[in-house]
Amino acid sequence: MRYLLFSVLCFALPAVLSAQNALQKNVEWYSAKTFDKLNNAEVILDSKFVINKDRTIEWIQNQGQHVYQFTITGTRASWTDMKQNGTISYNVKCKNINGVITVGRENKDLFIELEFLENGVNTTPFRFNIERTEVVL
Repeated sequence: MRYLLFSVLCFALPAVLSAQNALQKNVEWYSAKTFDKLNNAEVILDSKFVINKDRTIEWIQNQGQHVYQFTITGTRASWTDMKQNGTISYNVKCKNINGVITVGRENKDLFIELEFLENGVNTTPFRFNIERTEVVL
């Protein structure tokens, strides 16, 4: 009986972990290119986003040449399973500038979008194509 219980736990646990809410994890998101929605152009920009649960987001460009740190001031989520479509929108602040960073999956593709408005215009109209993610313990 113990063997059966152990076997069930071994096979069921990975499925449960993969379905955990993305808000409960520290996740690194990797992107080599982004789409500039304003200029309708693809841009090569090596980026890593590090989302530290509900505290901070770091945007690291070109292996650390530029690093931006955002403080998370609130979240709006409709994404409980990272393998399914959905989004998490983080209200953030960086150097007294407020914005929104949205992370999600749409049609099997992972993405991150930035929105920082100035006079009603998004000054960061970027959609990052996420190639891989890593959960950080």
